[in-house]
Order: sequence, then structure tokens, then C-alpha cells
Amino acid sequence: MEDQQVSVEELKRAMAADFEVLAEQVAAAMNAAQDGRIIADTEELVREANGVFRERLYEKAIRLLQNKQEAFSPSARRAQEQRPAADNASDGERASACVQDGLLVAAERDVHSGRSVAGPCGASFQSGRSGDGLS
Repeated sequence: MEDQQVSVEELKRAMAADFEVLAEQVAAAMNAAQDGRIIADTEELVREANGVFRERLYEKAIRLLQNKQEAFSPSARRAQEQRPAADNASDGERASACVQDGLLVAAERDVHSGRSVAGPCGASFQSGRSGDGLS
């Protein structure tokens, strides 16, 4: 499953602009330091810039890995394979309902007798156990 792993090259490409910003901030801090105060004037600025860079690196690495895993996910494949919904599209799987004038119309069920009941579009079905109210 190496295709689901994040490579160093991918991270380098994703972080190129962020690294440029980090380098600019470090250089600016160093160049602004007073003589004899390089550490005192730059340490906190460089630490903060590095902290922001570290957070962005971690976030982008997570995002890269997540994108790879979602692309591999069986549920992602099923979503691509599913037929898109269309106006008035009947899949023929609803024996107890049909579409009339653009509306889904449900058939009435006779749950007590167990007899077949005709739906509003002429469909018929057999209700389940009589009297259970769940059919």
C-alpha cells in the first residue's frame, strides 16, 4: 500500500512556499538584530516562525495522507459508481410508491389482512405478517 504513503518529494513540493516564508522571516530577524544581541533579538522571532512552519508541515502532511486514503477508500469508489439522481428517475425498487406529477406518492397498506393492496400507480404488493403494524 505504498500508494497510500506520503513521500518526501510530495512534502517538499507542498511546503516550498512555506519554507520560503520561513527563510525570509529568519533572515529578517537576523538582519534586524543589534550588534552583540543576535541571540537575544532573534531567538523568540525564529522560534515563533519555526513553530508556524512546523504546524503547517504537519497539517499538510495529514491532508496529503488523508487525500490518498480517501482516494483508495472503497466507499469513495462506490460513490463514483453510483448513478446520479435525476429528475423523476425511478429505479423500480419502490413497489409501494410511484411518481405522479413529479411527486412521490405512497401506496396504502393493509397491514391487518395480509392481502395484496394496489398502489396509486397500479403497483401491488403483499403485506407482511398481519397485525404487526410494521409491514
